[in-house]
Amino acid sequence: MSSDSSSPDTEVVVADSRAPWRPLIGLFFIVVVFYGAQLLASIVVSLYPLLQHWSKAQASAWFDAHSILIQFLVISASTLITVTALRQFLSHYKLSLGFLGLSKPKWYQPMLGILTVPAYYLTFAILLSITSMLFPDLNVNQKQDIGFNNVVGQSQLIFTFISLVVLAPLLEEIVFRGFIYKTLRRPFGIIAAGILTSVLFGAGHLLEGGDGSLLYVGALQTFVLSLYLVWLRQKTGNLWASITLHASNNLIAFVALFILHTN
Repeated sequence: MSSDSSSPDTEVVVADSRAPWRPLIGLFFIVVVFYGAQLLASIVVSLYPLLQHWSKAQASAWFDAHSILIQFLVISASTLITVTALRQFLSHYKLSLGFLGLSKPKWYQPMLGILTVPAYYLTFAILLSITSMLFPDLNVNQKQDIGFNNVVGQSQLIFTFISLVVLAPLLEEIVFRGFIYKTLRRPFGIIAAGILTSVLFGAGHLLEGGDGSLLYVGALQTFVLSLYLVWLRQKTGNLWASITLHASNNLIAFVALFILHTN
């Protein structure tokens, strides 16, 4: 057997090996890092008006005028902070980001992610229909608050696209199907870890209701999406097919909301 660590067989073995850290330590770490990075990035961006010695009214006007750019900067900074923290955490165990599924992709993996889109939407449509029959009061048309409102002009559209279609899928796949799924696989096994990861991912979208109420439809959709993302993660041994499916789903939403939608 070849000792070349770059061989395909070796990559799959490394990608599918169990996490060496304790589950509770891993979950505590990723929760602190994931939400702490967003808080830290928001604080850093909010320091700009203070450094300019602006009044409260000037700062408020600046935030209102550059809200899309600010959200883009916060997402970019929080992604960088999270990935950097993960690299440091993994280095403690003499591991790289490849352990979480960022190993070298194979040509068919992005295609597999795209080809999974119809199956995902069909599954969600069936489950939504069943759920609607069981819970007639469920608001299936509830608006989701994704944070990017009043997008105007090409530059804001580009910032929104990068944030929602590029950075969000990349970060969330690294955190959920990369780190959290890896962490839960150690004590629970593949199936239970996949379901638990998907429950956590869906629960994270419950608070995105545009009217301030819980977004049950969004939680159901992201739960189903996560099941397919976990399946792709497990099938391919890395995250690239999952990232592609996630980005494809967000791209469809982006086109519907910001390209085809007219006020």
